[in-house]
Amino acid sequence: MINKKSNTAIFLFLSGLILIVLGWSIFKVNTPVKYIILDILVSIVVFSLFFLDTINGFIRNDNSQSWVGSIGIRWSWKIGYVLLTVLLLIYFNNLPVQSAFSTQVFAHALLMFLLGIGFYFSQSAQQQVSNVNYQETNNRIHLEKIKKTCTQVRQQLAEAPQTPAALSAKIIAIEDQIRFISPSNNPDAIELEIQLINLFEALKDQINPNNQIDFSKIEVGFNKIGNLVNERKKVYSI
Repeated sequence: MINKKSNTAIFLFLSGLILIVLGWSIFKVNTPVKYIILDILVSIVVFSLFFLDTINGFIRNDNSQSWVGSIGIRWSWKIGYVLLTVLLLIYFNNLPVQSAFSTQVFAHALLMFLLGIGFYFSQSAQQQVSNVNYQETNNRIHLEKIKKTCTQVRQQLAEAPQTPAALSAKIIAIEDQIRFISPSNNPDAIELEIQLINLFEALKDQINPNNQIDFSKIEVGFNKIGNLVNERKKVYSI
């Protein structure tokens, strides 16, 4: 599906380039070639700015969506550049006397320099969003593991014979409390999360239907987990 979209995008882009070249070549036949080439190149830049950014969002396969964070900055600078460039093209092509080629080159180069500054700020914003997304993903890794192992313990306990109702209720209560734990980049939070994972893994080994289950040990484990969960809920990001 992505390849099909990419092929369509390439076809449309090349078609646009051909139309730009033909347009300037047909309607500016009496203009010196170097001026036509300059106008073609500038028009291609303007076309590429809008086309590539739009089509890139269409075919992009980026789950983090980090590029979204830089849209405002990128498009503000792009729209400003395009408006000034179009005004320059209109101005230079409607002068009664052809302006110096070097003047036109300098004017367009100056605008492209300003556009480059805009892209720099845009990339900085995108990188910041990527860093935040990466950090948030890392902060959730241990919590997801805790939730998974807690669910496994609850399921094993439900399948075990003669499970005390109090223990079943306790693991359900613990599972509910875990849902309210917020991700954190605090080292203390990470240490508590690792302890919780280890306790849940130990309980999984103890709740074995093929062996005699010591429910008193399970209760002790639940009490430790409950205390750690309460401690973890009090730890926030730095």
